[in-house]
Amino acid sequence: MKTHIIRQTITKQLPSKLPPPAALIVTVVAVLALPVLACSEERVPPPPRTTVTPITRVLPAPAPTAVPTAAPMQAAIGGGASGGSGSASTGAVGSTNTDSTDTGNTGTTGNATGASGITVSAGSIRTVGATGGSAAAPSEGAEIRSRRYRQPGFIGVSTDDVAPFTNIAERAMGEQFAVANDLTGVAIFDYDRDGDHDFYITQSRGNPNLLFRNDGGDSFTEVGVQAGVSANASNSTGVVTCDIDNDGYQDIYLSAQGIIGDGLDYEDAVYDSALREAVSDRLMRNNGDGTFTDITAGAFGDEANFRTGTSPACADIDRDGWVDIFVANRSDMDSVHPGVLTRGNENVLYHNDGDGTFTEISVDAGVRGEQVVTWASLFFDFDDDGDPDLWTADDGGPVRIYRNDTENNRVRFTPVERPMGLDKRGNWMGFALGDYDGDADLDVFVTNIGYHPKTRPLPFEGASGDCSSEQLYSVSTCAHYLLRNDGTMVVPRLGEVGFFPDVAPTVPIEPNRVMPPDSIDPGRIWLDWRVPTGLAAYDFGFGAVFFDMENDGDQDLYWTGAALGRGESPEGRWFPSAGRMLRGDGAGNFQDITVEARLLNIKDVDYGVLDPLSAQFDRERQRIDTAYHENGKGLAKGDLNGDGYIDLIGTNSAGPIYLDPSAGTDSALGFENGPTFVWLNGGGDNNWLALRLRGRMVEDGTGSNADAIGARVFVSTTGADGRRQVQTDDVTAGSSFLSMSTLDLHFGVANASIADEITIFWPSGVRQVIRNIPVNQVYEITEPALPQ
Repeated sequence: MKTHIIRQTITKQLPSKLPPPAALIVTVVAVLALPVLACSEERVPPPPRTTVTPITRVLPAPAPTAVPTAAPMQAAIGGGASGGSGSASTGAVGSTNTDSTDTGNTGTTGNATGASGITVSAGSIRTVGATGGSAAAPSEGAEIRSRRYRQPGFIGVSTDDVAPFTNIAERAMGEQFAVANDLTGVAIFDYDRDGDHDFYITQSRGNPNLLFRNDGGDSFTEVGVQAGVSANASNSTGVVTCDIDNDGYQDIYLSAQGIIGDGLDYEDAVYDSALREAVSDRLMRNNGDGTFTDITAGAFGDEANFRTGTSPACADIDRDGWVDIFVANRSDMDSVHPGVLTRGNENVLYHNDGDGTFTEISVDAGVRGEQVVTWASLFFDFDDDGDPDLWTADDGGPVRIYRNDTENNRVRFTPVERPMGLDKRGNWMGFALGDYDGDADLDVFVTNIGYHPKTRPLPFEGASGDCSSEQLYSVSTCAHYLLRNDGTMVVPRLGEVGFFPDVAPTVPIEPNRVMPPDSIDPGRIWLDWRVPTGLAAYDFGFGAVFFDMENDGDQDLYWTGAALGRGESPEGRWFPSAGRMLRGDGAGNFQDITVEARLLNIKDVDYGVLDPLSAQFDRERQRIDTAYHENGKGLAKGDLNGDGYIDLIGTNSAGPIYLDPSAGTDSALGFENGPTFVWLNGGGDNNWLALRLRGRMVEDGTGSNADAIGARVFVSTTGADGRRQVQTDDVTAGSSFLSMSTLDLHFGVANASIADEITIFWPSGVRQVIRNIPVNQVYEITEPALPQ
């Protein structure tokens, strides 16, 4: 795999027509012609090096500068006019006039940045799909701006072409593949900037956290102790990696939880130093030489989080060039009771002050919320206005959506889940972000407890579990959310909010023929409940990711998760799941290929015979059943072996093992650590493109944060059949559950040999366009400098 470095500078100063404090929006256009890069009028050959050039200096905090106002993204990409709002229909990028200049008028030329910016030579645009109404009715008084695109689906498609994954955990991790933790997080990142992906695994107190250095291919070496990130005293849970000091290296933020059986609430940690050491979160700065330093005390002082943390996330909430940190918290371990009324802890938001310190601003920013159990967090700009909005997944509450209304250096978020119609209570646990229906905007999948609690193990038996949120509240659900991005709507007195109808019950899915969901069997459903359909029929989930499994240009979905225990335990049948892999067709339809892809979260599966009608097929002997599930938790994605196909890492909780699960807990034989699954993608012949974005702050202290967290990218390609496709993705730090996927943006492009156009919306407001990019490469792209 080669890594090419792309750098550009802005050579033309444009007059700003914007009133203060809005700033200039500049689009930089480059054309990558084979075999050289054309930038302005300078031709530079691709660099001979195949790895990322490390940055070892630490930049001082820059003087305060004006933050450019971002252009409405969909207007610039979509092209369809919608008055002064900047919203538009989805489109593909067409030919470009590199000499033209647009002053911000929305129209069909595609040069639009709404009413708030100036762009240079953005090019013409044509639409690729019909626009129209939504399947769901809006609230009274709301104006809807929707984007729709449809294609035929999967019914009857063979699974013979599925390239199976291979679990290499034991070979890659040795005996350490079995992890001692009940909430095990995982992060995939390049900690030493040598161009390949390393990964980090969290463990409970007394067990070292694990950092696996990638030595090439599928070879890894555990270096946690020498790197200084083992954190043995920490009762670690979730993890996020982001460059908090803009030195070019990702740092580690580590959440921790209370200790079962200590009899103490987290507040006692104020007076008990040993307890505080175990339950306090940690921030470990990457020194750039393969080692880390714990800077928690200096960074947070007395405001360090010790409220039983779960899933942290990073984003530059005020676009000052420094990434901030949000930490989701749950209830104290000794305060957990069945049901949804468990008293939790407030969440916290830390503002990065740019000098190595953070200020806790949760109350002032409006995101602390109630004392709830929050399992996951996600920063996602759902309204396309250029700043990161915050989503949280609450257990027993709604999916909370906080619109970012920060202005004039005052950080402020507004809750909008109710006007968006997404205030259903559920046991929400994990997020995945991706364009599942191929209409060039990002949709959201949210994991829930699943429908299985409403099924019966055998006829005339009681339900196998509890769905307390659905039983206690009239507006609630056990089913997963699949929130289709249909644009925005204007709500009186509140303004513009997202329009994300839940299509989980109606999305077409062809069930797996070997292991379909239990709930689609009418004999397993209580007579007073309808047989569920779509994603609503599927089982429990924690961690989740969208990714292009086959590099065919559309998004596929995988999730994992279970609760209370592994399948072979007395509690194992209550909330079971063995993971699910849904292959997408890019038009909103799915095919369940979990078994064929060999992505069951089950140990020692025999995949030899996968025809359930064969006399040789033995479900019990082959362990192809949810009854054998592990206790899934964290999940992350990234190309671990550098073959251009996305791989997965899944984690599982440790727990007791039993001689006879039916005899109850008295048959416990001992305690077994939870297995890690490192699934390498089986690959294929399709082409791909990976982008590694580098914000300007690492170069000269201006522009976007070093990791480019919050950037949105559109990639336009033309297939061998002439079909034009536009894909999109965001640079996000933290989602899924307890986990962090790679910051690299990966695009499968099927049989296209060139990416016609790449459009990058940097968090600073710079809009960059690069054309004619050869595929099957990793590109590091540095944000262009703003004109002086």
